[in-house]
Amino acid sequence: MNKNFCKIKNHIDLYVEGSDQYRGWFMSSLIINNIINNCAPYKQILTHGFIVDKKGKKMSKSLKNSINPQIIINKYGADILRLWVASTKFTKDIHISNDIILQISNKYRKIRNTIRFIISNLDEFNPKINLIQKKKMILIDKWIIHKAKETQNKIILLYKKFKFYKVTKKIFKFCNLYLSSIYLDIIKDRKYTIKKNTLPYLSTQTTLWMLIETLVKWIAPILSFTAEEIWKYLPRKKNFSIYEETWFKKLFYIHKNNNINIKIWNKLIIIKKKLNKKIENLKYKKIINSTLETKINLYLEKNFFKKIQKIKSELKFFFLTSELNIKLKNNLNKENFFKIKCKKHKGLKCQRCWHYVNKLSLNKKYINICKRCIINIIGKGEKRKFI
Repeated sequence: MNKNFCKIKNHIDLYVEGSDQYRGWFMSSLIINNIINNCAPYKQILTHGFIVDKKGKKMSKSLKNSINPQIIINKYGADILRLWVASTKFTKDIHISNDIILQISNKYRKIRNTIRFIISNLDEFNPKINLIQKKKMILIDKWIIHKAKETQNKIILLYKKFKFYKVTKKIFKFCNLYLSSIYLDIIKDRKYTIKKNTLPYLSTQTTLWMLIETLVKWIAPILSFTAEEIWKYLPRKKNFSIYEETWFKKLFYIHKNNNINIKIWNKLIIIKKKLNKKIENLKYKKIINSTLETKINLYLEKNFFKKIQKIKSELKFFFLTSELNIKLKNNLNKENFFKIKCKKHKGLKCQRCWHYVNKLSLNKKYINICKRCIINIIGKGEKRKFI
């Protein structure tokens, strides 16, 4: 069959129909166009299954088991319906019920709340003035940009292959795992306690700006109304609409030769997950009320112990603890590379940053706060390089 499609003026890019059309419209148009033009009338075919109810029965007017889309739109909004469509593996029969729509609504809320948090922390940020260069950015900021770059490359490819359900999974995983559970939780201390407009502060905002510019373009083909709403609040204006834009191109990878590479971050995340379980257990037993009430002893195997020496002074901010002691333990190996001991910190609580310290500042003007906060209030601001 002749594959030189471009010579035909009215050639179709994509045929979309149900899976019952392989012996119907798809085949009849293919045969007729081959007879007339000696080629297929379409470049690609996309087929979908039938919508079925929670019992697996095909929805139809005669069975009266269909759900009116307008009812869903009136109750949840059009973007919830669009997200449900995108989240389904449409090549098979598509299930819908009130429970499924409720689950989709919860996922939508998670994505929206993540984006809302990012926008709320971009106050007074102007990318033309405040943008921090890549080489000066805090290391964990570079890490999350690296993860966004990885995710974006996969999302673009999945969009091209019409695998929308995998796109939604990638977006939700990035928002839920890498942002809400790790990065956004960690940078709250830096954003809220460090002196305003210092390098660590602006590195945070630079990263958040890059993330929101990226996220809004990921969701735009699916959550169209939400994306346009977000676009109005972003701290820059090039085009009137999000749909005049292309993918965000300023994302970057962490260089392969970087001493603190992706493998190091992956191991730190494994430790963090284990630590979080121990902390939750302490909360359950009512030994502590918050993560910052903890004092952590972290024992590491020799190789990993050496690799994190560069960042160990700031690792307490990664684990969200008030005190972190890192020690070498000889009987550990690459498979079992760490052990954790977690207990309640017996120090005093800083009323500004909520960290627990052995001694509070003696400054008479600023009582009940720690030395670190004094530096951020009346000094030049705390220095950070890694977290």
